[in-house]
This record gives sequence, C-alpha cells and structure tokens, in this order.
Amino acid sequence: MVDERGNIGMGTNAPHPSALLDVDAAALPAAGKRGLLIPRMTTAELTAIPSPATGLLVYDSSLNAFWYFDGTVWTPLGGGTEVDPTWDGAAVFAGATWRSGDVGLGMTAAPNSKLQVVGRVFIDNSTFTHAIAGNPALTADGALGEDIMRIRDVGANNRLLVTSGGFVTPTAILDVNGKARSTAIYGFASSVAVYTTNSTVLVNHAGLVITLTVQASDLIKVDCACNLSNAVGTNTTYLTVANTAGAGAWVQTPNLIVSSGTGIHGGYSTGIFQASADGNVTFQAQWRVGGVGTGTAQNCNITAVVIGK
Repeated sequence: MVDERGNIGMGTNAPHPSALLDVDAAALPAAGKRGLLIPRMTTAELTAIPSPATGLLVYDSSLNAFWYFDGTVWTPLGGGTEVDPTWDGAAVFAGATWRSGDVGLGMTAAPNSKLQVVGRVFIDNSTFTHAIAGNPALTADGALGEDIMRIRDVGANNRLLVTSGGFVTPTAILDVNGKARSTAIYGFASSVAVYTTNSTVLVNHAGLVITLTVQASDLIKVDCACNLSNAVGTNTTYLTVANTAGAGAWVQTPNLIVSSGTGIHGGYSTGIFQASADGNVTFQAQWRVGGVGTGTAQNCNITAVVIGK
C-alpha cells in the first residue's frame, strides 16, 4: 500500500515514516518468509555501470559481497570474501576498483614513487616461504640496469647496520657486525722476458698493460714494479705508468723509477687514478733512457685495483 506521505509498504499497512519502501515479513508464515533481493552482477558488470549514483547498492556475485558506490569508488559493504589489494605497477586494485597512481604508506600527501613509506618498515620471513633460494626477507633485482639500492646520509645519525646477531647501535654510515665479503675489481700483468729500448722519449712497454671495467668516480690504485738497467754505465733508464685509454685523471701522478748505470736496480711506481665515466680504462708501463745507451727491463709486473670512489 501507499500511505498519505507516499511511502510504500509491503507486508504492512503502516510503512515507517522514514522509509520510502518498508518491507515487513512479520506476517508471513515461518515456512514462507522471504527477503529483499538486491540486483546481482559480476565484478565486470558492476564496474561497467555508467555514472553510478552515490549510494547505489549491488551484490557482486564474483566476490560474494555487497558493494555500494560512495560517490567516487565502489566500496565493499562488509562480509563476503576478503580481497587483498593488488598492484600492477601503475594502479591499485581494491576489490572492484582500480585506483590509479602511486602507493603511499604512513603519509597523507600524494606519494612521489611507485611505493613510498613514511615510518619504520619491519620485514620478517620466519613463517613465509617463496620460490627464491634461501628464502630471503628482502630481495632487490637490478635487471633494468639501474642501481639496486642507494643509501644517502643526510644527517648525523643516518646509518646502516648489517649484523649477524642482536641489535646494536651503528657507529658509522655502514657498520658491519660479523663477516663481510666483496668481489674486488682488479687486473694484473707480469713479464719475465727482457725488454730493451733506446728511446729518449717515453714509449709503451709492450709486456706491461692491463684494462679494467670501471664506473664513473671509481678510484683505481695502479702499481708497477720492475728491474731496470742500462748498457752504458753513465746513463739512466726511467719507467713509469700511464693511462693510455679510458676517461679520467690522475689524483696521484705515478712516480718515475730511476735506474742509473749497468747494474740491475729494482724500482716501484705507484699512482691513483679516478675514472670520469663508466667503461674500460687501460694502464701501461712507459719507459725511456736518459741519453745514449740501451735500457733493459726484466722481471716486471703491473697491477690495478679499484679501491673506492
């Protein structure tokens, strides 16, 4: 029936004043009780409704849950199958709605990355197993050729602690409590052969050359040791190290090994080079004589090691 206010009553002649539609099953027999059937549809059909009204209610048969439109997005009314949010790198899917944009946790402003977290993050894999060998709590994959992780120290107490047991206070930007292992970037070459030169200007020593693959700003320590002599007792033989290929500059210029006279004299040349670009850098021994006479080099070696940035 329809009362004088225009309210509709089903199963009652006195619909509640606040209800446009009042459905009352009280008068129905126990075996004949019936309910109100809300429109049913799949998630795909729900999200395809054009311009849904605020407050529109439907039953999602894909998720077995009631959903209503809050004026902006579809929102679960409660109950049904719990739906975990998923993220495809561009948007978050929360049940029936793709929420475009980045993801922010612990913040009210819009995030500026795919995932931005303000506050502490705790990772515990004690009860979780996945397909990665060793079941690591945190895995980063630099397959795109980008830096896997950068840690920037912007304050006096911003430090990273790596520990094999117990929490302790780090005392440096990187504090390792336990064993640490890294792979060194190095190269070496050696020669026991006898080389000679009559050049009075520096020329390359063919047996002492090495090439390293480095990154921009890498510091490379270059060392060369060699036994030198000269055929003329009053003449001198010189040897040093040069950067013959690759971009960069010497931070510490290698010294000259100086050998005077006919006797064999051992010497050592060392320098520090800083690369200015990613790629290969080549170092080679160079040598000359001081005047007349033939210089001799034998039992020599050259090494280069990346020592930092």
